[in-house]
Amino acid sequence: LVRAAVNLRDLDISRSCWGCHITDQGLLDISSAACVGNLTSVSLWGLAGITDKGVVHLVSRARSLQHLNIGGTFITDESLYAVADSCPNLKSIILWSCRHV
Repeated sequence: LVRAAVNLRDLDISRSCWGCHITDQGLLDISSAACVGNLTSVSLWGLAGITDKGVVHLVSRARSLQHLNIGGTFITDESLYAVADSCPNLKSIILWSCRHV
């Protein structure tokens, strides 16, 4: 679905939205979609199956991000360093309940 949505700007795959169970492999696949460079908002809230591996890969390709919600995940400082390096247009980041940061 994401691969076909070349003009996608907002991606919300939060666990609470659709009961999604996305893993790092899913984020790696999303990172290869044509729309990833156009994404301005991404919500991964509550996705316990993702780690730094998936988040770092996604944000390194989603350089237009303005809003990022990665609360409720198991990311560490490594993801935050990648966000700082790759997302110059970031306006907001939600880290609620990221216990490993």
